[in-house]
Amino acid sequence: MGSKTFRASKAKQVLSQICRELGPDATIISHRKIRDSQGNFLVEATASPRTEGAGPSGIPRVAEKTRTSLGSKKLFVLALASVTLIIAGTAGWQLLSRKTPINLEGNSDRAPMRIADVTTNSWDAYNSYLKGKERYDAARLEDAREFFEKAVELDPGFPLGHLYLALTIMRTDDGAKTREVFEKAKSLSVRSSEKERLFIDAVYTRLIENDYERSSRLLTKLIRDYPEEKDHYFQLGVVYSMAGLFYQAIDEFNKALELDPQDAKTLNALGLTYLSMKNRGKAIECFKKQLSISPRNAETFQTLASTSFEMGELDEALSNYEKALEIDPEFLVYGRVSYIYALKEHYTEALRWIDRYIATAPPLRNIWGYQVKSFYCYWTGQWNRSTSMLVSLTEDLKDTVESRKGRGDASWMLGWIFLDRGEFELSRKYFASWFNTALELFPWGVTAEASKKHFAAWYDFYLGLVDVKQGEIGSARSRLVEIGSLMPYLIPRFKNMILFYYDFLQAEIFLAEGSIEKAIAISQNLTPLGGIIYPDMEVLHNVPFFKDVLARAYRQNGEIDKAIAEYERLIVLDPQREERYLIHPVNYYRLAELYEQKGMMSEAAAHFERFLNLWHDADPDLPEIIEAKKRLSRISAISRRGTSS
Repeated sequence: MGSKTFRASKAKQVLSQICRELGPDATIISHRKIRDSQGNFLVEATASPRTEGAGPSGIPRVAEKTRTSLGSKKLFVLALASVTLIIAGTAGWQLLSRKTPINLEGNSDRAPMRIADVTTNSWDAYNSYLKGKERYDAARLEDAREFFEKAVELDPGFPLGHLYLALTIMRTDDGAKTREVFEKAKSLSVRSSEKERLFIDAVYTRLIENDYERSSRLLTKLIRDYPEEKDHYFQLGVVYSMAGLFYQAIDEFNKALELDPQDAKTLNALGLTYLSMKNRGKAIECFKKQLSISPRNAETFQTLASTSFEMGELDEALSNYEKALEIDPEFLVYGRVSYIYALKEHYTEALRWIDRYIATAPPLRNIWGYQVKSFYCYWTGQWNRSTSMLVSLTEDLKDTVESRKGRGDASWMLGWIFLDRGEFELSRKYFASWFNTALELFPWGVTAEASKKHFAAWYDFYLGLVDVKQGEIGSARSRLVEIGSLMPYLIPRFKNMILFYYDFLQAEIFLAEGSIEKAIAISQNLTPLGGIIYPDMEVLHNVPFFKDVLARAYRQNGEIDKAIAEYERLIVLDPQREERYLIHPVNYYRLAELYEQKGMMSEAAAHFERFLNLWHDADPDLPEIIEAKKRLSRISAISRRGTSS
């Protein structure tokens, strides 16, 4: 590889020559500070054209990186393709650091030279960081994590390496480790440039301190000081979107797209924001444009699939998920595909896909796969198999952060199963185990105090339902008051969920007290749980597992026709409804009972049969199984007598 030394006054001419050979779209794509083996301060920039192939003189279009022995003199290094350009003195730094793009060709229409500033002392660490960033942007999180871990191993003082490692760990559900690495990035940022420090501080403030207002102020300052950085607008858009300020988010995303209309990640975020606003047409428009920019990106197909899922177009969603898997077989969409089959009541297929998830997922995510599998087993009446699987998870996992999270999730699931089985003390025990784990691991990157209040609201709801089942109405009411007092402190994206829990518990309390009209009034106006179902939260979306409080209130009030109508609504997947709840098989059983009570025997028989088909692998001693078989046999006997007469 050749090496040439020029003074800054000559650099522009040489840059122009090299970029012409690389092609008309050549641009500087990265820039970093480094030190050589003697401790000398250097700057490296890498240039590449936007298309593949080679330039007219055969210079490779993808830039190579080089290390050059520079002696004791402080110099600046610019690596372009197979040529290393050394620009001496501070003039070289000024040339590379100019906020105004350098027009090498004298043509105002060509792509501007863009330079990124990253603080690290290691060439290899930076390479690993770039590879991790590429995979992170493509949602290949486990691969990305490996490269980010390598980057900070090579350079423990690499602030952005630690930041993106934390972001990756957070998206793979390791709460305690997430906080530790975020703190490391924050502490290291004091030695980085102002731009880097403010960026890290803005991300930290949003995700760790849960302070969207301060994060937006920091990003606004970054935008004021560095108005040509599209990622600052992008991050501010993310802050606004997470805070539910969707119109402001759209404005910031559009500003980022004005700087770079081809930015796929911003198009994705803009589409997701439209999706949160229920503007599915605009969302699809964004995702299709993203697909035209990056046609072989698995994440784009996953996003299109998610949009189809939210619209209730399940077959279209499955088609796009399959396309994502064709591009990237390791792309872990198996959980959502499994859930779609469960929505279609194809539980055998749902279990097959979750088994694929378990077989391909790394250990941390593997635990979640077993939790979902146990949920499907419970849902289809295989209670003994489900509880056995979950108890094994709580007892057999090693004592690591990942396993503690897995034990907490398993305990949460056991709390719900034992609640349905009427084993209330066991339900309380496992809910308490989950709550303690949640407080320890601080998922979703919130402060300890905010986390405690958020999970306390969930915990009060769970135990409030146990109280109602046990007839402890005073205790249930106290928990309801506590949930109300915690409302101002909730994580924004879960607020509607807690509002639903509050109203649902209140309806259950009224029903238990015999205040049926009040129970009906509240149940008719429950806060909908629509919107985006976040990855790995499909089971949580179905809490509480029985949502038939309105139907039960009608039945208790003697309004059988209304109870039947409500159960009929609960056993139909309506694309127009915001929720994507699974249809609980027991709803068929309860509906069949009502039809039998009305003397509508053919309808009763059809729904008893549907229930038994869905629970064909259920534990044979479950009361519903025994009773459904008995009633179906009686209806069949009545039907035969009627036919013979």
